[in-house]
Amino acid sequence: MIIAVTYENEQVFGHFGRTKQFKLYTVLKGEVVSSEVVDTNGSGHGALAEFLSNLEVGLLICGGIGGGAQMALAQVGISIIGGVTGEADEAVEAFLNGTLEDDPENAVAATMTVKNTTAVRITAASMAVAADAADIAMNKNKKL
Repeated sequence: MIIAVTYENEQVFGHFGRTKQFKLYTVLKGEVVSSEVVDTNGSGHGALAEFLSNLEVGLLICGGIGGGAQMALAQVGISIIGGVTGEADEAVEAFLNGTLEDDPENAVAATMTVKNTTAVRITAASMAVAADAADIAMNKNKKL
């Protein structure tokens, strides 16, 4: 499995769509066997999902992330843990130890706005529900 973390100065970067780097961790049997920092080369929100998919990433750990980026990542099969702060290496270790999702200090809720009207709180535990809420909020304004 490959885990990607939005990255800047050894920290989890706070905004998925504006990250200039990811730190990639290759994990085998629950242990990090290698890591490397890769540049996004200016990719924006839409292109980052494909960028990570091409690197065979299975999980993204990040700070804030909007609904469109969440959907793009879901379409390419990448799981997300959002609202994370602190050192990137520590976040990955916490995930591998099973404490990242359950530790309220690490799984800080990120807030996004869908269509500038609906606030949706995102945590690792409620990621699927929030993605559904974002989809519903965006589709309710469409004419059928």
